[in-house]
Amino acid sequence: KPLPIETISLSSARIDAALKNMAMMQTSWIFHTGFCGSTLLANCLDHPAATLVLREPLVLSRLAQSLRDSSDQNTPGMQGLIARVIGLCERSYPGEACIIKASNFANPLIPRLMWPKQSGRPARKALLMSCSLDALLLSILKKQAEAEILLQGFLRALLQDSDYLANVNVPDPDGLNLLQQSVLFWHCQRHFLQQRMAQSGTGTFMPLSMERFLAEPEVVLPEVADFLQLGLADELLEKTVADGAFRRHSKQANQSYDPEIYQRDQQATRLAHAQELAATLAWAEPLLQRLPIKPFDRFETVG
Repeated sequence: KPLPIETISLSSARIDAALKNMAMMQTSWIFHTGFCGSTLLANCLDHPAATLVLREPLVLSRLAQSLRDSSDQNTPGMQGLIARVIGLCERSYPGEACIIKASNFANPLIPRLMWPKQSGRPARKALLMSCSLDALLLSILKKQAEAEILLQGFLRALLQDSDYLANVNVPDPDGLNLLQQSVLFWHCQRHFLQQRMAQSGTGTFMPLSMERFLAEPEVVLPEVADFLQLGLADELLEKTVADGAFRRHSKQANQSYDPEIYQRDQQATRLAHAQELAATLAWAEPLLQRLPIKPFDRFETVG
């Protein structure tokens, strides 16, 4: 990621004045549950001189944690902070539509962005992306060393974002093993997103599963571009699928990758960890029955 070579400090008043006089175009958002192809999707939508994708700005994750830590999220100070951070992220770029792909750590910002609509600002739209529980567990196993370091802290934060724990019988999430914690990681986020969609107006959100994106990218990308009103030509998106970002590793652009390689990796991991996966899915079944999750589309299974 590019690093700044210079930093400056500005007062709230100066930021407010700058935002007041700054042109604001409609900004699109991508929210997700992690390990679900959202970075690949963002790469496929990033086309210089047409679109600009901001990938997981750290400031949004820090803002989300400030909301979690705040005893009163509706103070004027907090409201002003939210407006300034979001406003600076959404500033216009000449000739380019801005798309912000937040970290899933920043998902509690969704209600602040989508409801209520801010007066005088273009309406926001957001794509919500996820994957099946099975796919999430396989991804965790493929990145087990990293997950063992990071997942528990992520999970503690995400469990604060909804009434999830009040609806399931999990007295000690910290005492669970990695795959059980991964079930909660997926389940609590899907519960949160499901609540947001139930509260939203028509045309606010477009849900998309990783499974559908990988199965029919030539259909999905134009649908996403149209929903987010990005103005990307079909020919450009076709090239992206044929020999562009869709054919490269999402985190390592110089490495070729495609759905066939991904499926082989998934199957190898599934075979290597068959007993662990079966035991984890059996453990998860009562949770899924107590708090059912709807599939995002017909390509996705939730169990």
